[in-house]
Amino acid sequence: MQTSATNDTVALSGLTSATYYDFYVREVCGTNDTSNWVGPFTFLTECAQSDKLSGTYTIDNTTPTGGTNFNSFNEATGALNFCGISGDVTFNVAAGTYTEYVEIAEIAGVTADSTITFNGGTAANVTLTSSSVNDTPTVFLNGADYITFKNITLENTGTGDSWVVMLQNNADHNTIDSCIVTMPVSSTSDVGGIVASNSLSLIGSAGDNANNLMVSNNTIIGGETGVHLEGPSSKPYSFGNQIINNMFRNQDDHGIDADGQTGLIINGNDIDSLQNSGGDAIYLFDVDEFEITANRVISPDYAVYVTDANDGHSPATNSRLVNNMIISTSDYGIYLNDA
Repeated sequence: MQTSATNDTVALSGLTSATYYDFYVREVCGTNDTSNWVGPFTFLTECAQSDKLSGTYTIDNTTPTGGTNFNSFNEATGALNFCGISGDVTFNVAAGTYTEYVEIAEIAGVTADSTITFNGGTAANVTLTSSSVNDTPTVFLNGADYITFKNITLENTGTGDSWVVMLQNNADHNTIDSCIVTMPVSSTSDVGGIVASNSLSLIGSAGDNANNLMVSNNTIIGGETGVHLEGPSSKPYSFGNQIINNMFRNQDDHGIDADGQTGLIINGNDIDSLQNSGGDAIYLFDVDEFEITANRVISPDYAVYVTDANDGHSPATNSRLVNNMIISTSDYGIYLNDA
């Protein structure tokens, strides 16, 4: 296709949506006065509604990408990032092991009514695994909203700066449900299962990293900390995060560690088998209007440690520490400081 113009705007027709095109430019000033072609320059046409994902798809690494199947998680997330979605999207993941890093940023079209789910059906049959290199999480929700990982084994085999799931940059309304989250036992602070932090190299970097996160019905194994949620260093804190009905085993230091949170709910969890003799099962700083209810907690040191709770804050509702079965084998079962 070749066209000419007398100004800096050219209208083209007959192009395909969601397609990259190259173009070249030259200047014609008169007869025998023509510049050389310059380029290529590249542009991408807008996505049509039909280019946006909606409905049910599969991820199956035994089948090439095509139709409604994607060969890998990254092929699927590439399609999400390219044109976004126009309705609920579910990826049913075929049994197998998928060795890859998955990063999901904010996806166009995602709302409370148009969400994205990755469902493995049975966690024992589907594994998404990586070994951390250069602070790379297995799953990185980088500003992504309304994403659910369900019934999948999520694994990182790295032993330093290793995160199974990392949430940053207001990654809100996400869910990790009915998964097996596993990593090596570590005596450093550089290995975490589900982590909200403002740094890929530090587990406790303050920021508005995640809100309205649901961590539910998971088995979380190993690491220095099972779940670490780091919010802002000053109010307003992150809000609405929930850790419900999970089993925590063989963390080195903490099952649950949280800082800078409002409305945090920790309910129905089973935390046992911490490896460090100084380990504290539930370890909270700067938490307002929290609930710790119906948990079974066995810890070598403090079972529940809470400091600066509702500190300098006029709570709209009372915090609740109710109906827990708590055992410390060497120290306080419950320790409250400035709370």
